[in-house]
Amino acid sequence: MESKKEKLIIEGNAVYELDLECLREKEKKKSADSPRRDSKKSGQRS
Repeated sequence: MESKKEKLIIEGNAVYELDLECLREKEKKKSADSPRRDSKKSGQRS
């Protein structure tokens, strides 16, 4: 089964087309980078 690649959002007069593959890649990067960012942040708060 093929997954959807785009999502159309209509808000009032505005229309947005989201690239779902791009969003998935960003989420993967974000989750992979999160542990490093958290350790840096905790070091800066000291």
